[in-house]
Amino acid sequence: MKMRQIMPEDGDEDPTLQVEVRQNSKLVVDEDALASLAAQLTEEEAQRCDASMMRRYIRACGGDQKQALRRIRDTLAWFEAERPDHLHCRACARDPKSHYMQVVAWDRGRRPTIYSCLSIPTCRTMEDTRAHMIATFQQAIACMAGGVEDWVWVLDMHGFGLRDIDPRIAFAFLKVSAAHYPERLAQAYIVSAPRIFSTFWHSISPFIDAKTKAKIHFGHYNKHGGNEKLRAALCKNMDDETVHWMMEEMAENRIKAVAHRKHYYHPDLVALARDPQGAGVVAAEARRRAASAGRHHDCLGTPAFLASMAGHPECIPPSLFVLADTSVGPHPHRH
Repeated sequence: MKMRQIMPEDGDEDPTLQVEVRQNSKLVVDEDALASLAAQLTEEEAQRCDASMMRRYIRACGGDQKQALRRIRDTLAWFEAERPDHLHCRACARDPKSHYMQVVAWDRGRRPTIYSCLSIPTCRTMEDTRAHMIATFQQAIACMAGGVEDWVWVLDMHGFGLRDIDPRIAFAFLKVSAAHYPERLAQAYIVSAPRIFSTFWHSISPFIDAKTKAKIHFGHYNKHGGNEKLRAALCKNMDDETVHWMMEEMAENRIKAVAHRKHYYHPDLVALARDPQGAGVVAAEARRRAASAGRHHDCLGTPAFLASMAGHPECIPPSLFVLADTSVGPHPHRH
């Protein structure tokens, strides 16, 4: 099995951190297996559990239908209790700079692509971070095209420090992802993990299943240039436009003055989906571009992603509509 080593960054990343990388293979779930599991669901459960959900849980359970049925029922109960599609981040409603994790692009397979960076958010509280993560997952699901069932996540670790070494948040992510979003992660790219992350990673990695570990890739962004390896890794799953956006985003987030005033304002995306010809949409785009380092980058997402969201409110989960209607608005002093 091939081992891939993390790429060092300016001497402050851990060169010993390694992760297994292999081609992912999905368990094929045939129609007989689907019919067998469907026959065990109640009429109410069957209305809330489609074939795609059954396939994902059967695959996650290695074909064990008894375990898949139990986990499906656990998730249906969780959805009824938590209503994750309506769960919005209250911290971001109060201050849009609270978190920086959002769907910004598509990969080559039309999978929603999430980007997050730790140098920008101001909120590290457990419940708010958990709510934001779930809301982002629901956003990714809402905008999935037919036949797509998973997402890509680029985790830019620039800014990771002692305040981020909170195992509660990591385990909350692992618990929610494994229990209620199985088989949703297609690929994850962890970029510029500092040395301090190594100990944290080794403490949580035993709790990450082998299938998920196989989807994780470590890479490095160097603000001084020479990012051919990272660019090549991203190009395997992303087109040139998306890779260019990612590289520009990472460059901006390493400029302190830009990162300090930067935030992701979800109501702008909601406004674009509701009415792309709205008076405020053009002004909002100009505001975002003016706040960028080169006055042209749009942190809301790639051109292709934004074009596909324009005029399509059905691609926005209820949680983001709630967030848009309760947000205090962008802070002028940060532009």
